Amino acid sequence: MSNVKKIFAVLFAVMAVMLMNLSALADDYQFTAQPQDITYGETNVVKYSLNYTPTQPVQLWAMGENAYIHARGGYAGCPIDDISAAGKYCYLKAYYGDGEKDYITSRAFKVNNNCAFTAQPQDITYGETNVVTYSLNFTPAKPIQLWAMGENTYIHARGGYAGCPIDDISAAGKYCYLKAYYGDGEKDYILSQPFKVSDNSGSSSANYQFTAQPQDITYGETNVVKYSLNFTPTQPVQLWAMGENAYIHARGGYAGCPVEDGSAAGKYCYLKVYYGNGEKDYITSRAFKVNNNCAFTAQPQDITYGETNVVTYSLNFTPAKPIQLWAMGENTYIHARGGYAGCPIDTDDIAGKYCYLKAYYGSGERDFIISRCFNVYEPCTVTFNANGGSGTMEDITVKKDGAYKLPECDFTAPTNTGFYKWHINGKLYSAGDEVEISDNTVLYATWYVKEVRKRVTAPTIGAMPDNTMTDDTVVINGEPVKFEDYTIVLYSNYGDELGALLSEPFKMKTRYNFVAHLSLNSNNSYYYSDDTHYYINGEEASLDTSKSGIKYAIINYTFPPMKYQQLVFDKEKSKFEVGGTLYFDAEIFESIFYEISGASDEAVEAVLIDEYWEYKWYADDELVYTSTSIADDTFTVPYDCSGKTVYVVLEVGDQTAKSEEVTIPVCYYKGDIDHDGYVTDKDATLLLKYINGIHTLTENQKSAAKATDSTKAEPDMLDVVWILKNKTSA
Repeated sequence: MSNVKKIFAVLFAVMAVMLMNLSALADDYQFTAQPQDITYGETNVVKYSLNYTPTQPVQLWAMGENAYIHARGGYAGCPIDDISAAGKYCYLKAYYGDGEKDYITSRAFKVNNNCAFTAQPQDITYGETNVVTYSLNFTPAKPIQLWAMGENTYIHARGGYAGCPIDDISAAGKYCYLKAYYGDGEKDYILSQPFKVSDNSGSSSANYQFTAQPQDITYGETNVVKYSLNFTPTQPVQLWAMGENAYIHARGGYAGCPVEDGSAAGKYCYLKVYYGNGEKDYITSRAFKVNNNCAFTAQPQDITYGETNVVTYSLNFTPAKPIQLWAMGENTYIHARGGYAGCPIDTDDIAGKYCYLKAYYGSGERDFIISRCFNVYEPCTVTFNANGGSGTMEDITVKKDGAYKLPECDFTAPTNTGFYKWHINGKLYSAGDEVEISDNTVLYATWYVKEVRKRVTAPTIGAMPDNTMTDDTVVINGEPVKFEDYTIVLYSNYGDELGALLSEPFKMKTRYNFVAHLSLNSNNSYYYSDDTHYYINGEEASLDTSKSGIKYAIINYTFPPMKYQQLVFDKEKSKFEVGGTLYFDAEIFESIFYEISGASDEAVEAVLIDEYWEYKWYADDELVYTSTSIADDTFTVPYDCSGKTVYVVLEVGDQTAKSEEVTIPVCYYKGDIDHDGYVTDKDATLLLKYINGIHTLTENQKSAAKATDSTKAEPDMLDVVWILKNKTSA
């Protein structure tokens, strides 16, 4: 690669890193304390806090306006000393960089307006007094204006803080009101209640009157304000809003004026009715309120971009214009395409922003309401990987940096496994856990192994331990699985430490434990869990939970007592039947005797002093005869051993050897049902119970019971009689 290419490669790499860092910047800057609602005049600062120092003065914006009010905020508080913020929903814009989009916005907060007339002007008579009195809870920013209802310019602007002169004859005979400015903006004023300046000059207008004054109405509930006159108007009745210098419309009739223009909503209005053709030939009604009930009856909710492309809402009116979608902090709307019940969110640059809707109820610039703010969350795609399993799970879209509840696994598990957990960015999470998804993410299914089956060589007396282990028919995905990197430790119950391999021959009369270290290093697909079962030679082993984990297991298995090295009977001399005698093979017996007698100090001592050793004969694992004489090495089979398995155990000190097992053929005395060697009343009783169905007999017992005829199918009462006649002494 040439030097020029190398330089460009480095530059592109640096730019990529910078872009990656910039993409994460916005997430690093936050309002740690959001601004709260305030009342203008009660406090002149809205408080907040940030986790960084703004690069520019914090800007104060009113929602729905396309220019900020001022940019004077600091690190912890923004002054609210501009009256143009009063009565509005506002938010703050705080820059963290120099770019046009390098800012975050606060939550919306209300700047309540408490500017008011604390004492309203009252009716006066022109000429009797030349001042109308009132009081305010603020100092007016301009001289108080005197307006006559129905006129499009004020009479004069000379009022002070507590009284306005009525020294202009043009006010006589009219309904008037005062306009008091609390700020410098065109709309920064409040209006007084109307008051009558009576005219005692006897003008002709006194002959024309409202015989029924208009009353307050609610826009949308009714579209006509009712009234009546004692004359017929010469022009259409005009609908005016107080404080405005042009009427809303001139369509009223004789008894009702339509209020069907949303620009009247929320305002104090009055009617102007002409009785002649002159410019001043009119009278005005009393003021009435057109209440505005225009509202969002269902507010838009947070959505995730891509998960849905429409934000839903509902209104109690039909919008006069398409609904506008705004992002907080921006000075123009994103689009104006919303309808009556849903607004499309189909512009990808809106993802990750805080938005609101603006719905116009009239044609005026201010004839709108705004919705609650809602998040259009930036989307992240979550995909699912079977990771050795089979089947499919559909991708889903979730909001970036939001809490996502992990689903159950719908994949089919590999053979001999079950679903364990989801593997996400190096960590394991259970289904139902909530995790934060900050980027497109892949969820890998992981699987726990249901069974681990191992096969080892069982201990035998005198053999050296075989410290190896093989897999025993465990299959995953159709192939035998190998659990690699294990260590095997065998130790006895006499205190060998875990980790030290047993290196001496196995001893008799000793139980041995098998300890296996198992580990799963097959990537991040398979794990051990609480539901995993471990088997040694087909028997379940125990798990040492204090030392085991999800990728390794320490299991313990205690072998059953070893099969003793067998003493062999002399087949030529022995008779394996009741009354017969069993003889050991002398040569083999002598070899085993000396082997076990020298296996421990205790056994040697037992031989030297001719004690602590004995023969123990068993029939069906029950002790039937014990001998401590070395010469008494034979066994005459008693009647009690008929049909039973017989063996003998030779114990020398602490060492033991066992003979082979032999089954004694069945032998019974006729009539001896209980096999005690005698024919008694007990045998008769047993047979009677059997005949009456309240007792059971073995096949051998039934053969002994058939005393009168051994070929018949079942014993009967004749056999009971025979037993009672042929009893022997006990």
